[in-house]
Amino acid sequence: MVYGLEICAQRVAVDVCHHIRNCLASIVANTKRELMLHTRGGKQLAKLRFKAKKATEEKLGSQLDVFAAVKY
Repeated sequence: MVYGLEICAQRVAVDVCHHIRNCLASIVANTKRELMLHTRGGKQLAKLRFKAKKATEEKLGSQLDVFAAVKY
């Protein structure tokens, strides 16, 4: 009977390990997805900042030097 218990214990260990592996895989997948969304949002924000800076330079031109000297 001891041999049967060892086999049963091995099966439980394999099942638990498989379950843990699946949980970890889902956590990693969710983390990657969140990182991708965060990165995509950061890229869009950087594009908007670039466009805003360019538009500001076109509209204000030489007045930017005056604003650059002012610290708030």
